[in-house]
Amino acid sequence: MDPRFAEAAAALQQGRDEEAERLVDAALDDGATPAVAVCESLAAGLFQAKRMKAAERVARAGVAQQPKNRTLWNTLGVALRRQNRLAEALEAIDRAIKLAPKEAGAWSNKGNIHLDMGDDAKAIEVFTRLIRLHPNAAEYHRMLGVAHRQAGDLAKAEARLAAAVRIQPKLVAVWIDRIAMASSVQKFDEALAIVDRGLEANPGAPRLMEARAQLLRRSGRRADAEAELRGGPGCGRRGRLGAPPAGPLPRRHRPPRGERPLRTGGRTGAGQRRLPDVLRRQPEPLPLR
Repeated sequence: MDPRFAEAAAALQQGRDEEAERLVDAALDDGATPAVAVCESLAAGLFQAKRMKAAERVARAGVAQQPKNRTLWNTLGVALRRQNRLAEALEAIDRAIKLAPKEAGAWSNKGNIHLDMGDDAKAIEVFTRLIRLHPNAAEYHRMLGVAHRQAGDLAKAEARLAAAVRIQPKLVAVWIDRIAMASSVQKFDEALAIVDRGLEANPGAPRLMEARAQLLRRSGRRADAEAELRGGPGCGRRGRLGAPPAGPLPRRHRPPRGERPLRTGGRTGAGQRRLPDVLRRQPEPLPLR
């Protein structure tokens, strides 16, 4: 195997993402072909590093050798989605689903792509299917709520988001979605009450604290917002807030963990990433995400 693929893997582990992309591109341009197991790990690492074009190239090299590899089709799909090539992304994800119809990760990615495309009805269908199969998965209730909200059905959206909170109160993204929905129709008092309940379940959560400061300002209660920013009266159990970011409350429907094609871990000491060993001949099965 071309040694540049191993060098690229080492570069990714140490956070040298640009160098890793350059090594992969050079090797592929020279006609080198990584083994399928290497393609799986390397494409996942490049995706994690937000090197989507390189992740796409490696995933394509893998499926060219092993067309029935559902992991690589899923990775290819999410890499294409991040490049906003939605029709191609959907085609790749559908290939992954055809190969493994019961894998929830690929179905979730399919639902996200339909949301990106503005096809709310199909997104609702996908996430409804996932909830039937996994009724206790808070993330799927959350995404169904987002799909209903995008379709304009706020009552159904709130019902799904409330279900997600009941299942997993620590899922901050759900609280943010509920806050955004209430504030979008100028229900600032209701949104503030949601923030308070969210902070009871997640004390000190930065995103919720920032959301509260934004809401106080947007509702004209600038003095209260400044008092909380200073950690003064009204701050209570929430503690001192950091300066809130400019702009509207978060509204994007993409979940922070909704597209991980492989379980690649985070960063380890000395700034290194925890990635699968791309040189193993028989890597352990890795789940679709």
